[in-house]
Amino acid sequence: MKSLSTSIIALVIISLASLSQARREDSQKPHQKIMVKLPIPDQNIECDLGLWKGNFTITKITYDKDDNEIVFILKAVRDFSFTDDGFRSIKFFDEDDVDMVNKQNLNFDPEPKGLKRGESTRARLTLPDEDVLKKTKRCAAVPTGFFQK
Repeated sequence: MKSLSTSIIALVIISLASLSQARREDSQKPHQKIMVKLPIPDQNIECDLGLWKGNFTITKITYDKDDNEIVFILKAVRDFSFTDDGFRSIKFFDEDDVDMVNKQNLNFDPEPKGLKRGESTRARLTLPDEDVLKKTKRCAAVPTGFFQK
């Protein structure tokens, strides 16, 4: 009986270790690029929003001149939870692939943490100044926060 219990415990530990390794390998896979042209007048900036795949569908993108921001209407494609805090930054990179913004620049209303599948949120991207936009060679959504994707 003791041998059977030990075998079951060992099997459970091996299974959990395998599951943990599979999740770790899956999270390290590069995401599929989803390139979107940002609707900024007099700029030709495409942004990789592939990080959002499997999380949101982009239903609308507009430029708000008065607030100098891009507004995304996003529909949740899954249920979110309190650990979903990693959608706070879209980086603007120069010709040397250096981030020129270095801060969180994306705000959600409502927060994704409470979204259920099919519900929408508004994400507001605060744009950098004109000089940074002119130097931008690429743009990408990147994971941020304690629970990085």
